[in-house]
Amino acid sequence: MTVRSTHVVEIADDHVIKRFRSWDRGEHQREWQALNMLAEFAPGLAPVPLSALARVRPHPWLAEGPTNRLRSRAAGMRYNQDGEPIVQAAFRAGAHWLEHVAEPAEPLTPVFGQGDGYPGNFLWDGARVRVVDFEDSGRSDRAFELACLTEHIGMWLEAGVDADGLLARFDLTAIESARVLFFRRGFAIFWLYLVHKRPGPVAGQQAERVLSLLG
Repeated sequence: MTVRSTHVVEIADDHVIKRFRSWDRGEHQREWQALNMLAEFAPGLAPVPLSALARVRPHPWLAEGPTNRLRSRAAGMRYNQDGEPIVQAAFRAGAHWLEHVAEPAEPLTPVFGQGDGYPGNFLWDGARVRVVDFEDSGRSDRAFELACLTEHIGMWLEAGVDADGLLARFDLTAIESARVLFFRRGFAIFWLYLVHKRPGPVAGQQAERVLSLLG
């Protein structure tokens, strides 16, 4: 599957320029705001902002509401009715969950979130982790960010990161743990929507993930 990049990166000797091809979600503003915040409060974690042709907004999913976003996407979905039985079962289970679930109650644990769990966004040099790509960053919730990280298909399937082991490193309250599970289920369904037509075993593996999380 070919995906057209939303931006172009130009690397020079002493700086990097990121040019956006689209910005309908305010990606350019989010990135600039994120880099400035991190430069002030967590210097060294992300690239130093130099200049931009451009207030911290909430993460797009949280602004719209995760279930609203997933229901809108599901309404336009067309999937192969003759596909793998496990994929069909996961679609049915996901639809049932979306029909009956309610957004979890507050309180949130407010954080500034990067909003993209792709493992390539976290650069390890042997001593420190640095973070790039803040197109989806904004005001967020700790449970949401942890779910976004653990359920990214690149994190659990490609990188083999164990979600339970990672989450065990955080001192989560009972309310936060429930919120993490809610968001993990939502992200798992979202990824099923993205990969269900891909050739090979990925769709079946994601379907298994969905069914496992939905119990």
